[in-house]
Amino acid sequence: MPQIETFYDVMRRQGITRRSFMKYCSLTAAALGLGPSFVPKIAHAMETKPRTPVIWVHG
Repeated sequence: MPQIETFYDVMRRQGITRRSFMKYCSLTAAALGLGPSFVPKIAHAMETKPRTPVIWVHG
């Protein structure tokens, strides 16, 4: 069974650096109105949790 990719795996494959990834996590926390203490939690979740498949149905 193939291993399920995480969001961080996809970003690394596309050439995103760790520094840019952490900036992305910081911007995500700010956009959600969360404090700086949530940045490591968001980064950990994006590194360990499998990606949720999304199906776009246009209708």
